[in-house]
Amino acid sequence: MAWALEYVHMCHHSKRDLIILKLDFEKAFDKIEHEFMIKVMEFKGFPQKWLHMKLIFGSGTFAVLLNGVPGKFFHCLRGVRQGDSLSPLLFVLSVDTLQSLLNAAKEQGILGLPIPLSADNDFPIIQYADDTLIFMQADAT
Repeated sequence: MAWALEYVHMCHHSKRDLIILKLDFEKAFDKIEHEFMIKVMEFKGFPQKWLHMKLIFGSGTFAVLLNGVPGKFFHCLRGVRQGDSLSPLLFVLSVDTLQSLLNAAKEQGILGLPIPLSADNDFPIIQYADDTLIFMQADAT
């Protein structure tokens, strides 16, 4: 968060208008589509044996307990298992798509930086756990 505070400080002293968008990926682990994660892994160039994650995703079954008695079992079509050591890595791969989309919007002139950064060409995003800060130039048009 030190970088975020420094960037806000620089923006404040530059007197430029900016927007700080805070996103909260509440329950994000539960909402990521399995097929989307596989597509991201394909796009990132993961070897074929890693793409067999479909088998892992589809192997989990769930049931609702009612008065201590499990009901019908069903397969989940989205989400990653919390507590699984691969889940955070899969989540980061999926969320990396947001960075790619913002970078593309910057390159197309749709979004602008409040203060250009010379060290990196990526759009500035701060992410901590399920909270995300996106800094962008304010534009009245």
